[in-house]
Amino acid sequence: GGAIFLEDGVEVGNVLRGNLAVFVQASSSLLNEDLTPAAIWATNPYNIIENNAVAGGTHIGYWYRMLKTPDGPSFAMYPGYCPHRQPFGRFVNNSVHSVGRFGVWIFPEYAPTVGGSCTNDAPAQAVFEGLISWKNFKGMEWVMSSTIQIKNALIFDNNDAGLSCVTAINDQATNLPNLRATFYNESTGSSVIDSIIIGDVGVSGSPIVPTIAGLVVMWDRGLLVQNVSFINFPSPQTQALLGPLIVGRCLEYCGGWMTVFSQLSFTNVAIRGNFRWQYDGLYLDKDGSLGNVPGAIILSPDGLWNTSILCSPTPNFLNAVTCPSSLGHWIRFAFNHANLDTSGQFLFITDSANSNTAVVPSLHHRLTHPDGYTMNLLTDRTYMLSFENANAPVNLSYTGVVYDLVPGDYLIVQHRIEFIPDQVYIISSTSMAHQSTSPLSYATSNNGDWYYDNSTSLFSYIVKNPSSNTVTIDVTLVLNVIKCQYPNCQPPVQPGLQLPATARPNNALYWSNDSDWYFATQGYGGYGKSKCEFSEMRQI
Repeated sequence: GGAIFLEDGVEVGNVLRGNLAVFVQASSSLLNEDLTPAAIWATNPYNIIENNAVAGGTHIGYWYRMLKTPDGPSFAMYPGYCPHRQPFGRFVNNSVHSVGRFGVWIFPEYAPTVGGSCTNDAPAQAVFEGLISWKNFKGMEWVMSSTIQIKNALIFDNNDAGLSCVTAINDQATNLPNLRATFYNESTGSSVIDSIIIGDVGVSGSPIVPTIAGLVVMWDRGLLVQNVSFINFPSPQTQALLGPLIVGRCLEYCGGWMTVFSQLSFTNVAIRGNFRWQYDGLYLDKDGSLGNVPGAIILSPDGLWNTSILCSPTPNFLNAVTCPSSLGHWIRFAFNHANLDTSGQFLFITDSANSNTAVVPSLHHRLTHPDGYTMNLLTDRTYMLSFENANAPVNLSYTGVVYDLVPGDYLIVQHRIEFIPDQVYIISSTSMAHQSTSPLSYATSNNGDWYYDNSTSLFSYIVKNPSSNTVTIDVTLVLNVIKCQYPNCQPPVQPGLQLPATARPNNALYWSNDSDWYFATQGYGGYGKSKCEFSEMRQI
């Protein structure tokens, strides 16, 4: 079982300094914590762990295992206390080698805050400084955690990955304004800085080829990688950089988030990065140290950009192109619950500027919009979206988000609709969107406006972040395009629900008025001004 541990999640202010843990191994206990033991197991982050060494072990060196509530007897004693939201203590100058899984593991989640509130509180940064991690399965991994900084780390000879930053914020709070301010910020946000990652130092009996990569960059936004050296990744079977895989969550065609890089160096590295599929990620190369073009975006080519002369293949990358900053900004667009996507149809995206088309699959496992679509698009353009095997619909609906739209940027999305809609909802599910009388444009249209072109049957809507704004925004879409069956979208009253008449109508017919029997034909009462049919009179 574990060697040194804080168990309930409410223990704070402890100092673990200068300890040596040797070959901590799994026990026969039925407790998960003993089956996958850690040399140091911290269930509350507000403690000091420094100058410790872990030498060998079956599973984990240092495990920060914070839950949403205290554990054990403290569960009832500390209601309203959230270990996973507590501020960080210290983690400085610790080392770990030769453990079977993780040198350092932050799991299942951690969102440090200034005051430790379970709900609203300013985010705080947790700095893991001076880690030395070698010959483990993974040197260090964080999962579903925000504002984590790895600083002055030396990571080498790990079998699977050196550093793995899987997800940042569990996708549950991506719109919080106070968290957005930490994105790509060295002082407040998620980052890997001033570190060295070595694939193989060359002292082992056989070459070490990391199965995944030296650094796994997270499937989330906000990560800054700065002043990091990658050394000795000579094999074409590995790479310095790669996106993650999350078993049980998503194994393919996920991603689309931006990571920012600067001040990198590569020594004896065959492949710097590898995009496994389109929209695997966006890499902003601030100073050209990643792909040789300062300010450029490195991304996986899709049908929109794989033939473009504006972007060029990225050297020392697999399946990547470099697009200059002069093209503009890139966003992540994801949506699901499309009424036309009844059985996982492909989505076709056509750039109206050049008619290039990309194909996006509908997948059950997605990071933010399961059973839906994810893509990266260049802003300030118009895109036509159509679903496989779908004719022009009468009604259309889906929900989605356009992420990280910077001030002054817009996106126009088009769909072919059979008739002009009667009701349209775009950015609100309760307030109808404004219909424009002229084609949409950034200069004259507001966020959520729409336009219908009768000659082409194209329905268009615009998402926009005005240049007067000072912050990047997410635009949430609740698209619902409705063509009503009845005039003015008011169904007629059912006959059984009509109220009885309160006055005789002006066109009433009177039995005693001979002229009101004009419709009667021979053989029926009323014919020839007779109120009874002749054969009935004889019988009477």
